[in-house]
Amino acid sequence: MIKSYDSIRCRDEGRRAALLDATINTPGLNGIDTVEVEKNNQTTLHVFFLLGVPGGLDHRPELFTLTGGERITNIQVIDTVQQGGADPHLDVIVDQAGDFSIYTLTIKSAALDPVFASADFSFKVGCPSPFDCPGEPPCVDVAEPDPLIDYYAKDYPSFRRALLDWVSARYPNWLERSEADLGITLLDLFAYAGDQLSDYQDRVSNEMYLGTARQRLSVKRHSALIDYELHEGANAHTFLSFNVGVDGILPVRTPIATLSDRGSDPIVFETDAQISLVMDHNEFQIYTWSNADCCLPIGTTEVYLLGAHPHLQAGDYLLFKEVKSSITQLAADADRTRRQIVNLTRVESATDPLIPQALTKVTWSADDALTQKFCLTTLCADGSTLSGVSVACGNSVPASHGETQHQTVNVPPAEPIDDTLCKPLPIEPAEPFQFNLDQAPLTFTTETGDPRDGHSTVEISIPPTGDWRERRTLLESGEFSQDFVVDVNEEGLATIRFGDGTYGRAVPPG
Repeated sequence: MIKSYDSIRCRDEGRRAALLDATINTPGLNGIDTVEVEKNNQTTLHVFFLLGVPGGLDHRPELFTLTGGERITNIQVIDTVQQGGADPHLDVIVDQAGDFSIYTLTIKSAALDPVFASADFSFKVGCPSPFDCPGEPPCVDVAEPDPLIDYYAKDYPSFRRALLDWVSARYPNWLERSEADLGITLLDLFAYAGDQLSDYQDRVSNEMYLGTARQRLSVKRHSALIDYELHEGANAHTFLSFNVGVDGILPVRTPIATLSDRGSDPIVFETDAQISLVMDHNEFQIYTWSNADCCLPIGTTEVYLLGAHPHLQAGDYLLFKEVKSSITQLAADADRTRRQIVNLTRVESATDPLIPQALTKVTWSADDALTQKFCLTTLCADGSTLSGVSVACGNSVPASHGETQHQTVNVPPAEPIDDTLCKPLPIEPAEPFQFNLDQAPLTFTTETGDPRDGHSTVEISIPPTGDWRERRTLLESGEFSQDFVVDVNEEGLATIRFGDGTYGRAVPPG
């Protein structure tokens, strides 16, 4: 509706919104919204107001003036009757119906805003007109302006405030702000969705740059772009030495748990190789050739063991350790840090021709040369000789921290192919298959001791293709390469990722 006020002709949406805004319209002014003419009785006008029918207008015809008209003028208001119900309005009864021209109804009341105290209408709006007269040129239609976007709105409260501001401007009649209102509930849901999307957008943008990335996997991939490999570390390694009462075989990956203390979880190590356990290898006496006050100096790479030991062979591990104190002669006072493992490279039978005595000569490489001195025999204050201060122990096997877990994963079946089509189906790249490991953290191991050379302990077998190999990246994997990549996040949770048929072979379904 176009309003004329003084010499200005304009749209009244701004004034109308101001009247409907209780924070601006502090005097509580009202105004005429529309005037409708009773179709079957054109002497009754239905007047609707912006904020309900104001008081003081019922049966007050002297406050109403009707002007305008071409053939029929000087129309008088007879009576005014207030109507309630679901759509309250005021019925204005006039003495006669007007012509096809425009009339203006004016109400003289302090309760009405000057701009909305009058309204133009036509008695014949619902009737066909026999005249072809040009009307007043309307104002040029102006498109609704797009809502202003507050780029500082990044969380739930700011999104909710922005939506409420937009609703107040677009729908001024909607004054309800209760959280129980359905509209407010929907508005809150939009604000919540905006908060989630904004947070996701911020996190994604942070992961795009090395300086702001917060996830380990993002840092690892950024580093790979400059040919730097971010390793995953390596699990702990140790050696286990067994004292057995019967010969037997200890299989690979045998779990060995530490004693739990006060309810804490035991630490589990698994043997890295299979070993034959022999009672004769529990402990070896080191031969000193009838000498006293002897020791194994730093740098030693060979030694003679007392007795013949036919089951001892190259590749076995030998543990040198101190079992008695050379000062107090007590086992409880032995230095438990004085221990070293060597890997035998040669085992030979020997004898002491002087006694004679059967011996076994063992040799290890210079890489395993003793790094500390081991006392073998010592002279006591009473002139006696204390022997067996340090001994060698067999039945030793390397072990690594971690416990093997088995996990079965079913690959989703392939989509059925409609072979009834007469045209070839489009070839689309396969979606790379991936799955998460149930247990965490995943251990990484290394044979060289350098964690940069480490690899995960994941082993994958997919029937009927067989075993698959771990790779650091699939960029160099061919379409038939049975490779997979292990991605580990900052919480130690691992994701196994396969190829797509171009970079690495795709996992067969089923």
